[in-house]
Amino acid sequence: MSAEAWVRPHFVRTERKAFLLYWVHGAFAPDVQIDARRFRTRGLPAGVEGQVFLHESVHGTPADPLYGDLGAVLRAKAPETFAAAAAAPHAMLIRGELDDPADLGYLRDTIGFIACLLAHGGVSALDVQSLSLRSPAQWEAEVFAPDAPQAKQEVVMLRSADDRHPGRAWLHTRGLRKFARPDLSIRNVPPDSAFNAQLVLERAADYLVAGGAFEDGREVRMSVAPPGLVARIGGDDEDPDFNNRHTEFIWPV
Repeated sequence: MSAEAWVRPHFVRTERKAFLLYWVHGAFAPDVQIDARRFRTRGLPAGVEGQVFLHESVHGTPADPLYGDLGAVLRAKAPETFAAAAAAPHAMLIRGELDDPADLGYLRDTIGFIACLLAHGGVSALDVQSLSLRSPAQWEAEVFAPDAPQAKQEVVMLRSADDRHPGRAWLHTRGLRKFARPDLSIRNVPPDSAFNAQLVLERAADYLVAGGAFEDGREVRMSVAPPGLVARIGGDDEDPDFNNRHTEFIWPV
């Protein structure tokens, strides 16, 4: 693949900002050189910064992503990688935001930058927004090697009981803020519609990653969606279920 794969063919400019938030743990030399060709990166994009900490300076504090509720989730999902991260002497925070980008070169650069860190002393890469903690080998195979944006790797899709609609499921995403888009929520999903609702979520995420946008109050038409699936945009960036605004759909039955 090439840089052309990172265009956004459905791009519609919005007022949202693309927000990136990663932690890379490891033992980093102060003079690591970025091999731009090997790692397909121009370095961190404008607006995104990397800051290295001694891990012990944040370990066990609320600033530590391996601490608290998030840490418990990560430990359960990836115990070996979690242990390596917890034992690492250094932690690099990569954080920043950009005006709604017409292409995803900023993300390609950041992915390559993290791949370089993992090749030079890094033991783990944490994408806070999608709750994904990966080993160097996993980052290489799942995120870096494809050299194309992939909603399934950048956005986590979650399913749980819908506390607003007893007996129904709630499907939602985390991670679309990286693309300057609200996350997605589908409520009131009956058991016999779960498969189609999952397809709607996946296709909607692909559309947003590609630069599309849903208009508040408009019906969304897809072959796998029932009539009457209407987008309602709400929430804010402090919503703990998303850490982002979200577009909500109520499954019509």
